[in-house]
Amino acid sequence: MAGFFKQNQAQQVLTPRGIMERQYANSRANLLLAVIFTLINLVMLVLGTGTYFLFSIFIPYYLANTGWYLCGKCPADWYEDVEPFEFFDTSFLVVMLVIAFVMLAFYGLAWGLSKKRVGWLIAALVFFIIDTVLMLVIYLDAGLDFSVIIDIAFHAWVLYYLIQGIRAHIKLKDLPPDEDPIEEFGAPEGEGTDENASFDASDSVSAESEEKDASDENVTSDQNSDTPPET
Repeated sequence: MAGFFKQNQAQQVLTPRGIMERQYANSRANLLLAVIFTLINLVMLVLGTGTYFLFSIFIPYYLANTGWYLCGKCPADWYEDVEPFEFFDTSFLVVMLVIAFVMLAFYGLAWGLSKKRVGWLIAALVFFIIDTVLMLVIYLDAGLDFSVIIDIAFHAWVLYYLIQGIRAHIKLKDLPPDEDPIEEFGAPEGEGTDENASFDASDSVSAESEEKDASDENVTSDQNSDTPPET
């Protein structure tokens, strides 16, 4: 049982290249997560469900929500504390929604193409930094609450992984090709390879053969000493 756990531990060891590749994959996964949640939020906004996931890219949803509000699509109680104003034409909402979906499509495209080109992930990072800055400006002006803090924390989370993934990809260029991690770090303690086992078996047979030859020589010597000398 102990040998089994040692073997599993050896198999879980990652080489430096493996660590960098995993960090880059995690970076792309977090970008995809942000795209998915933003898409869900936009769809729910259009459907009028009133539900919002905090883990979302800010600007696309903010544009769509602003168009929704200015065109009078929000519930009536949203307009009770504001001065009466003339609602915008529905075409304004359509324009805002198109811009929002185009921006979201760019993030999705950046995620897909960043699998082979890190430049797309860098572009996504630049746009997400702009998204975060505008979010902070608007939120700080409107006031902070718990949901806003969670939204800011999510943006910080995505920024961290995007930067980590880009740095990891840059470091990959300076790393030599890795061998299999198990071969690199050796077999688990107490377990030899088949090649070593064959050498051990050969050495054991040779040792037994030498002991047998030595025993035969001793027997022959004893017999010769018991035979009386000829006269």
